[in-house]
Amino acid sequence: MSLENLPKLKHLWNKDPQGNIRFRNLFTVKAAKCQSLKHVFPLSVAEDLVHLQFLEISDCWVEEIIANDQGGIEAALGFVFPKLVSINFLNLPELGYFCTGNHNLRIVE
Repeated sequence: MSLENLPKLKHLWNKDPQGNIRFRNLFTVKAAKCQSLKHVFPLSVAEDLVHLQFLEISDCWVEEIIANDQGGIEAALGFVFPKLVSINFLNLPELGYFCTGNHNLRIVE
């Protein structure tokens, strides 16, 4: 999935699908020049990205990569990205968190 030069894009998902829609086969996510985008993934989508290989976010105003929109409920203790090859975050002036809450990020070799 590649998104570029979408200055009015606010969300990739209107609401957190909370497991109703699965993205297990998503292996590349790129977003560039999406100035209104506030986060990249809702929590339930991020938990299911077992084939994610490339994540690149640049020139966006994202505040966090993974949004915990579940009303403070800690649904997961960690994220595992077993196939991750590359993460690139470039020119993200508003980025404050990868993910808020008590979560661990593990990258498996």
